[in-house]
Amino acid sequence: MTTIPFTRSPAAVTLGEAMGLAGRYWSASWERWVLAVVAVALASGLAQLVLGASLLDQQTVANSMIPGAIDPSEVPRLLAGPIAVGLVSLVADWFLYANAIVGLRGGEMPLRRVIGAGLRVLLVVLLIVPGVMLAAIALTATGVLGLLGIVVLFPLLMLVLLRLAFWTYAIFDGQPIGAGVRLSWEISRGAVLRILGWQVALAALSFGLALVTRLLTVVLDVPAITAGLASGVSTAFQAWFVIVMVILYESQRLRSIEGVASMRVWVNPTEAVPSGWGQRSAGPAPGRAAELPPGDEEADDRPSPPPAPPGAPS
Repeated sequence: MTTIPFTRSPAAVTLGEAMGLAGRYWSASWERWVLAVVAVALASGLAQLVLGASLLDQQTVANSMIPGAIDPSEVPRLLAGPIAVGLVSLVADWFLYANAIVGLRGGEMPLRRVIGAGLRVLLVVLLIVPGVMLAAIALTATGVLGLLGIVVLFPLLMLVLLRLAFWTYAIFDGQPIGAGVRLSWEISRGAVLRILGWQVALAALSFGLALVTRLLTVVLDVPAITAGLASGVSTAFQAWFVIVMVILYESQRLRSIEGVASMRVWVNPTEAVPSGWGQRSAGPAPGRAAELPPGDEEADDRPSPPPAPPGAPS
């Protein structure tokens, strides 16, 4: 299996179907994402083994609330571990996104394209996140009015984030930064509740998995091993999560951009939708034709054959 095994139009896929499709493709494409999981797990385990506690550890966070509890000379060591693991996780995510896009389009994604898309995403994050943080700090520093401003602006910020939920997928799908943002904004129009519902369901699964891994770390009580195990499990789940969301991305893209009828199905539902499906130039796969429900003939935009010349045999 080289692509996500759609059995009907991605425009009509449900969350349950997407989870199942993502699970099948996730297990079939394991060789594309397993190295990312191993890299993050090793980075976390080695950071814990070599550097010990980090600034993100629970006890360290508690000590940071007490003036003088942390030696300033220890701060670089406490920061080194999270920074190293964060960088490895960042690059690993690029390959998870690439694997998901390959599941839609088929073929392979060249390494230079993966790195190029990842660097474009990183550039946007580096430009936006510090600005948002500085704005939040500035509002908080103004007192009660600033806090009220944050409360008022928070729903608007969440709406914007939901409308831009697909921009990373668009960039890995070959779009420039600006075009990726416009594409995400376009295909999310009228679908905010759908996107929110999918993300809430996936977040609930992520929370449950985090609880399980937390229990395992308590039982094993071997910091280096448990850190690597928890990070590896989290990254493997992230690989599946990204596939589910890329299915939603393709579903919304087909609905909003391609204008594909949501009820279009394939005659043989046991076979996967061919690679490139949804592109107007792709057409039906050999030996398969699209079947339209009654009254939806206008969704088939293939040109009609020219009429036979007068006197020609029928």
